[in-house]
Amino acid sequence: MSSKPKIIVDIERMKYPFTGLFYFCQDLALSLDKYYKDTYDFYFFSYPNAQVPGHLKLIKRKLLDKVFIYPSKKYQIWHITWQDTKYMPKNDIKIVYTIHDLNFLYTDKPKHKKKALLEAVQNKVNRADVITVISNFVKNDVIKNLDVKGKEIHVIYNGVDLKEYPAFDQPKYRPEKKFFFTIGTVLPKKNFHVLPSLISDSDYELIIAGIHMSSDYVNTIMKEAEAHQVQDRVHLIDSVSDEEKYWYMKNCEAFLFPSLSEGFGLPPIEAMRLGKPVFLSTCTSLPEIGGEHAYYFESFEPKAMKKVLEEGLKDYKDNKKKKAIKAWSEQFSWQRTAEAYTEVYNRLLNIPKTVKQTTGITAIIPTFNEEIHIKSVIESVLFADEIIIIDSFSTDDTLKIAQNYPVKILQRPFDNFSAQKNYALQHASNDWVLFLDADEQLSPTLQHEISELVQNNPKYVAFEFDLNYYFLNQLMRYGSFQTKKVIRLFNKNYCSYNGKYVHETLNISGDTGTVSEPITHKNIYNRSHFINKQRHYAKLKARQTFKLKTGKSTFWKYIKAAYRFVMHYIIRLGFLDGKAGFEFAKIQAQGILMRYEYLDHYRNMSNDLIHALKHLKSSGTILYPTDTVWGIGCDATDEKAVRKIFDLKQRHESKSMVILVDSIAMLQTIIDDIPQKVFELLAQNETPTSIIYNNPKGLASGVVAQDNTVAIRLVNDDFCQLLIQQLGRPIVSTSANISEHPTPKSFSDISDAIKNKVDYTVTWRQDENSQNKASGIIRINPDGSIDTIR
Repeated sequence: MSSKPKIIVDIERMKYPFTGLFYFCQDLALSLDKYYKDTYDFYFFSYPNAQVPGHLKLIKRKLLDKVFIYPSKKYQIWHITWQDTKYMPKNDIKIVYTIHDLNFLYTDKPKHKKKALLEAVQNKVNRADVITVISNFVKNDVIKNLDVKGKEIHVIYNGVDLKEYPAFDQPKYRPEKKFFFTIGTVLPKKNFHVLPSLISDSDYELIIAGIHMSSDYVNTIMKEAEAHQVQDRVHLIDSVSDEEKYWYMKNCEAFLFPSLSEGFGLPPIEAMRLGKPVFLSTCTSLPEIGGEHAYYFESFEPKAMKKVLEEGLKDYKDNKKKKAIKAWSEQFSWQRTAEAYTEVYNRLLNIPKTVKQTTGITAIIPTFNEEIHIKSVIESVLFADEIIIIDSFSTDDTLKIAQNYPVKILQRPFDNFSAQKNYALQHASNDWVLFLDADEQLSPTLQHEISELVQNNPKYVAFEFDLNYYFLNQLMRYGSFQTKKVIRLFNKNYCSYNGKYVHETLNISGDTGTVSEPITHKNIYNRSHFINKQRHYAKLKARQTFKLKTGKSTFWKYIKAAYRFVMHYIIRLGFLDGKAGFEFAKIQAQGILMRYEYLDHYRNMSNDLIHALKHLKSSGTILYPTDTVWGIGCDATDEKAVRKIFDLKQRHESKSMVILVDSIAMLQTIIDDIPQKVFELLAQNETPTSIIYNNPKGLASGVVAQDNTVAIRLVNDDFCQLLIQQLGRPIVSTSANISEHPTPKSFSDISDAIKNKVDYTVTWRQDENSQNKASGIIRINPDGSIDTIR
């Protein structure tokens, strides 16, 4: 039996979908369960038919609960989440009472009704042990109008976790012109009727989304629109889906919210999360929530409102406010909100600050420019003891967003997927590792299942998962997806990645189990992103599968591409996924053609590669094109071959030579301790640069300087990369000239004295007349400063 404190959270207001209280109750319940289920046993008091996520533990409301509710003594706290609740426990269970607002005081209700409502709230305050409110405005209102009897009042802001759907493009109404947007239950307190005047002297449209609770007020809004002759540009579109809300917020010119009655103000923060300019009333809590990053209507007189709108839009554009607005909104997160409520529970139960139970899991997430996905994937693995981001030097806000969470960030230039993942594994503190791509997520149920599997000492060393794969914002049910399984959870002591450049697999020493709940793979980029990703994979796959042979693949590439399309679209019923199924099958077929394009390109080099490798493996020398000038090369680990180059160039033995590697992985076999600064330079430098390293190992003595340093370049040239890859060792790269003579800038400039003395001359790129120059050479000092040698 669990010894964790048992807490009942009242989410009965979820009986009313698409309302603010519905989303508050839903998000609070999910966040408490997500972040603190290891510390508390949460039970959620709910209307029987409410749309509550299935993994939550429910206590279903009964008919007599309004008048007679006695929770079992096994529960320590009852959390009332709405000030007007009809469900108040009659026994001595401790009560946390959340007040959203006292806005009824500012309506046109009769005085006796206001008095009755206030007395009902006062009775709950009397019974409560702790009071929480959702803004300082509400706190001041409570103190002003109620007798709190010296009880603690905690301000806990609501969380905002806006779900993003960039690929969604099918709103119920698509504006023909630029538009302003607002959303909320359509009632007089929202004050929406003042908005039509704002578009009277412009070409904008106005879209008002939200449940129509009052047909009279809908008529009032449309009468205002008619009065300003804009009725054809004002659209009241009723409730909208999360996808539609995101679309309207993302595409609007500004978000307008003139509400008279808000305890918090969720929609403005959602719009600010997207960096939109937000225009608010100065009423109730809105100035507190919008801060200095919103614009405010001091008056609802049309001329004054238009002036605020025009000046605000100009200020937003001129001063590039988008980034600052987004940053302001980040303070409102459900993780922080859940943490604040659990601290209230702790104080009430005299429990020390929450200490999270360990899971023994390290979650690892590879990233490159994943600012759209990174927040969701991190939040789905916060149950893990350790989270590692292995980043390939993103240039967007991926790392800035990640730094808001308890993560360890590693950066390494990307060479291939296996190398990247094996590098991250070396830094994992736990034996059990969970790998997720940045566009994947775990449901709360799956998080719980993973935790249970690891904590129960499994007999398996790895677990495979089904994938719920979304393509173009649609769940793919056919094609290859109904049979696709992936291994994401494993014990690193028994598993390692096999070195494949792409579609890497694990070498597993032990048995593999199956997890019942699927991983959600939901890449939210558009079609062009998938094609670019396919091209990247195609090049890696071509490098991985390339064999040294001549000739092209004209016939087979079309056969294989057609087979791939037929397999996905027809044999595995991809056509049942509609247009998305067709697009996916087509892109998969295009990927085959892309791969063979790269293979044909590589096969054009095959004859040279075969002969060059033959000589390199027998202590020979070659004359070959590099990513800079033509060079003389040999196996950099072969003392005899290196000696040949010194003799050929008439070079003094005290002078070392540059060597080339094809990957970070090969560099790490030569240099044990690579400074992080090197990784940054390798990822960001666009010009060929050789870097001087200390204490190399495994190289011929002739390539190492007298101070035990060596200059190494990570080469970015297809021929050189394939040559080094096939050889499996680094090669020397020194300019094709006699020492002290000018460096040849093209093949035609190379002297016969050099051409006649090497063992093999590569024909690839001999006819190019580009005037190249030697690479730069730099040294990184211990303090991180850089000395330019050449």
